[in-house]
Amino acid sequence: MLINALDYATLQFALDDASDGDRVYIPGGVPWVAPISGFYIRKSLEIFGDGPGSAAGEHGTTIINGSGDVNDAVFVIQPQVEGIDSVYIHGIKIQQPANQEHGGGGGLRVHFPYSLATSPGSTLRRLRLERMVVNSTKLSSYAIECDESDRILSVALLGCFGTKSLQRAITLKSVRLGRLRGCYVGANAGGGMRFVASAVAAYGCQCENDGDDQPGLPSMTYWESCPIAHLEATDLEHSATYCVLPHAPLNCARPRSTGAEFINCSGAVFVGSNACLAPFMPGPYLIGEPVPPPPQPPTGWSGAPGTSIGLKFATSGSGVSRGVVIGPNLFVRIYSTDGMLSVASEVSGAVVLPQCNLLGGLPDDATLYGQINMPTSTQALPVPPGGSAIVNNGACAFPFVVRPELPSGHASTAGLTVPSGVGDPGSTVTDGMVFLNSQSGKLRVRIFGVWKSISCEMP
Repeated sequence: MLINALDYATLQFALDDASDGDRVYIPGGVPWVAPISGFYIRKSLEIFGDGPGSAAGEHGTTIINGSGDVNDAVFVIQPQVEGIDSVYIHGIKIQQPANQEHGGGGGLRVHFPYSLATSPGSTLRRLRLERMVVNSTKLSSYAIECDESDRILSVALLGCFGTKSLQRAITLKSVRLGRLRGCYVGANAGGGMRFVASAVAAYGCQCENDGDDQPGLPSMTYWESCPIAHLEATDLEHSATYCVLPHAPLNCARPRSTGAEFINCSGAVFVGSNACLAPFMPGPYLIGEPVPPPPQPPTGWSGAPGTSIGLKFATSGSGVSRGVVIGPNLFVRIYSTDGMLSVASEVSGAVVLPQCNLLGGLPDDATLYGQINMPTSTQALPVPPGGSAIVNNGACAFPFVVRPELPSGHASTAGLTVPSGVGDPGSTVTDGMVFLNSQSGKLRVRIFGVWKSISCEMP
């Protein structure tokens, strides 16, 4: 059944009167204001408005977050003893009161009033948020978390925005399966996205200027103890320059947060993404136009490298990180002593494919910082292979080999780069490794603990 919230004295009355499976419509053009306790959702409902509106003047459905310091989130999903099968919220904007920098509460949160021991059926089985905008809140824009596992089963955020929160924009904790697609988070003081003990995949998202200039430099995306951590086609960007704040002296380096940090995660994938975290960013330009040269450091600038890093994989405590794939990614002007990518020695089963770091416009010694930091003790396979500090500006593991003797259109074939050195490697390598022995000129493969030569014949 379709319920129009205007037919009730308050939106809470409409939500309370609805039955499982009903649709609650919140029309635009009405000054909806959330109470201090927020609007409680305790049933399976679809809640929707006329869209989040636009900066160009298109009006949608807006709910004002209260101004009090004790305000809760605007929407509080509270499963009862029997649980909630599905909640679908879309086409709504949440923002601070007029003439205030921040609202008093958050955007949306999940709260379980019953313990799993006493109410095992109290679960949230499906939550879908789509085309939602949450601006300028004191609490997180979207706090979907629980201290107990198997309480929140499936969560999807599609085309959602979270900006200018004093905490993180998006938090998922103890979620069995989470999916984010096309979400934007920006200028959130506590960082962009945080996932803990959750299997999460994020595609085509953007994090911009999250955690900047805050104590501890929270990461723009932070993953901890996640059985699945998949980050793909995502833009992690700090668009401002060093030392642009009015109070900043010219000889300081403005700190930066880490682009993506994976701690104690297995099955982690970071691929096809962009991390742009360093100073002197180019101005805006149109597609098809030449990329303008990056701005030069201000006169008198003598800043040291920043403290940020593009991507970090590590372990903490007794946790483990394994099964990691770092696919091809673009890093832009990472100017940090920690390099553009760091894989700790405790990380096992990792594959690092070619990375590209564009260093244009940085000081002359910046090439020292465009590195993949990987200790020799790391149980990882870098492609192409290298030492403990790999300077790899996009070299390809499968390069094209030019063959001018072939007809036009067939002038190149794919090749394979394998590690090489004088003599055979030691006995600590695993079976299946292919190695070029430059001393004998033979291609070698390790089979059942013994190095064998590969015989090749020309056709």
